[in-house]
Amino acid sequence: MNDRNCAVRERIGDGVSVGRCWIYTDEAEGTLTCPRHGDVTSIQKRFSETGELGEDPR
Repeated sequence: MNDRNCAVRERIGDGVSVGRCWIYTDEAEGTLTCPRHGDVTSIQKRFSETGELGEDPR
């Protein structure tokens, strides 16, 4: 699996999951940031350990 892609589960307006965010994360000063979802460091860590996508942290 590509761990560079943001591991947030994308949802459409009615809450239906449509898959993983396709945006690459940037690593700066120990945090992983998605331009769309913000700081996703903990979500990326959990994804690399369990393979489970996370929910939008905003």
